[in-house]
Amino acid sequence: MIDRAADLRAEFDRGFAAPVVAADSAPVDLLLVRAGGVAYAIARTDITGLHADLAIVAMPTRAPELLGLATIRNAVVPVYALDRIVGSTHGEASPRWLVVTHTVALAFEGFDGYRRVPNLPAAQSSGHLRGVIDIDGDTRPILDLDSVLATITRRVPAAKER
Repeated sequence: MIDRAADLRAEFDRGFAAPVVAADSAPVDLLLVRAGGVAYAIARTDITGLHADLAIVAMPTRAPELLGLATIRNAVVPVYALDRIVGSTHGEASPRWLVVTHTVALAFEGFDGYRRVPNLPAAQSSGHLRGVIDIDGDTRPILDLDSVLATITRRVPAAKER
């Protein structure tokens, strides 16, 4: 009993001896995905859901990145091909996976898993990317979904005007 109390005291004291972790270096959860044959990372905080094998109903459109509509949690959302928006043309015709962000779904062909990293590298935004991260020896660009959504928003009015 005395040894247990001493162990608890020592553990308590070690908690105060540990360096303080800054709030900006909080762990970040990432989804590891593949779109257009390229491996990417997406911050979990940027999305509201991940889905597989949902039916996508094609619709007539002049926007090549718009794959159609899907029903997700009783809402009909437009589904866009992530690879076409970020500039790759090597993706599959009907990707299996969808991430939902706001009221839009982004489709991609591969989900490689989930990782928690200590923090994201300093932002080096370029186009739809906000930096790169090394995960298990694999360097992955980190997608900036706000930039992706801004591109979709800009393209939708252009498609309506045609």
